[in-house]
Amino acid sequence: MFAGGATIAPWRFYIGNPNEWMRPVKTQQAKTRSPSNVKIEMLTEDSGLAVLKAQWQKGSTGQILWQGDSSINAAAIAEHGGALSLVLRVDEVPDKPVSLRMDCGYPCSGSLKFGDILSALPKGEWLRIGIPLACFENAGTDLRKIDSPAVIVTSGNLGLSILDLRLALDVPKASMISCSA
Repeated sequence: MFAGGATIAPWRFYIGNPNEWMRPVKTQQAKTRSPSNVKIEMLTEDSGLAVLKAQWQKGSTGQILWQGDSSINAAAIAEHGGALSLVLRVDEVPDKPVSLRMDCGYPCSGSLKFGDILSALPKGEWLRIGIPLACFENAGTDLRKIDSPAVIVTSGNLGLSILDLRLALDVPKASMISCSA
């Protein structure tokens, strides 16, 4: 869905809040409209890494998400132990609950408590984590019709940098997060 500082087709990248849940991101920098509680920037760090830097500010619910025009069937990936794989860095620890959703056509969705996972990660370090697709299925996602494979939502402060985001079969076991985490 995202690698090398860019969203990969067929996915599109959006930011949103209650005034406009899905504002398309078409530039290297964007923020939600009033309130401007979610800001993103695509940048190349001094290390040469092309990343998405996302910042949420307390006050209103805000989200970032990737969505496609049509749904995909990820059931076979899940049957073989597949996961949502993220290479990320926590820049600011969340101060309110954070959800990570996988949507399958409104109102179909599966949501996980992501804030506890993020709070347990070392701040400022790049890490790969994998969340088994089975966790999303157990939470209500119909893996046969995923249209938004990653939706990150909070109403608090949070800073994340994302280097890579994908559905994958090859996530190292040491990087996998338990569904009960």
